[in-house]
Amino acid sequence: MWAIASAAVLVLTYSDTAGIPVLEPSLWSTMPTYLRSVELGQANLIGTAMITAVAVGCLVARKVDGTEVAVLLGSLAALWPIATTGHASTDANHQQSVLLLFSHLVAVSIWFGGLAAFGFLQDQIGRYRHAVLRRYSVTATCCLALVALSGVVSAMLRLGSWSALSSPYGAVIAAKATLLLVLGAVGFLHCRPLVDKTPTWTARARRRFTALAGVELLVMCVAVALGIALGRTPPPDPDPSPATTRHLVDRSQGATSEQRRAAPWCGRPSGPPPILHSR
Repeated sequence: MWAIASAAVLVLTYSDTAGIPVLEPSLWSTMPTYLRSVELGQANLIGTAMITAVAVGCLVARKVDGTEVAVLLGSLAALWPIATTGHASTDANHQQSVLLLFSHLVAVSIWFGGLAAFGFLQDQIGRYRHAVLRRYSVTATCCLALVALSGVVSAMLRLGSWSALSSPYGAVIAAKATLLLVLGAVGFLHCRPLVDKTPTWTARARRRFTALAGVELLVMCVAVALGIALGRTPPPDPDPSPATTRHLVDRSQGATSEQRRAAPWCGRPSGPPPILHSR
């Protein structure tokens, strides 16, 4: 499913970038050029290929012992192209932002995936259920800390000041932070007592775990949706300094009317025009 979703994202991203409907024949005729020549297309293609390899590795791991670790590392490595093409790819602090986003994705994937896997496989785990749940509780706590740390540092890099929290971008970050606190509270208030009662895995304990896991996964899905919305929301522009403002005003006042009409970006610092964010 991950491989299919990645391939769909590749096609839809090109369709959105080029402004061509998916069913338009010209989209498919020009896609090879997009995949060969455009950095975003290359990253999406590499990511899709890595995810497909992970899917094949999962099938192999069911029959060949000792390949589980390689598949796990490969699945985490497949998150790197996603981090390089996410909303961190256009930040001024590009390298730091990409590393932070990669750490964020790794922690969320282990946290989310571990909980879902335990929910699906709790009957097959059998007598190892107690040990697995205890270890997952520790792993989830570490993932929660890493998600919070990477999220806070990323927000500091993009917002620049506390006043920027009033922007739409800051509002989405505040909503994500609230959901993270909710997830932490759910884990603290319910997971530890559940771990202590795991040796007596009664029908009541099973129902409690199912309800807990369902709520936690639902909140995680909302948090992921907010993360996608965050990637589509432009961060607030930093306020220019007084010296920079005076310089821009002087440049604008010194330009003739003909120069203003010929240069629509007159008054801005030298360089390409600002990126137009997606709708």
